[in-house]
Amino acid sequence: YVMVLLGGTPVGAPIIGQVADLLGARWSLLGGGGLTVAGAVLLTLAMARRA
Repeated sequence: YVMVLLGGTPVGAPIIGQVADLLGARWSLLGGGGLTVAGAVLLTLAMARRA
């Protein structure tokens, strides 16, 4: 779990940084939050499908 969270930082941080430079901090936070919610929904659907 920790390896997934910390392992994604070197990839995600520069991307979010570029978004913040181009569009502003608000959009980078909304984008990161949106991706987090989308990932949680997909994981929930995948787990419900297995049950």
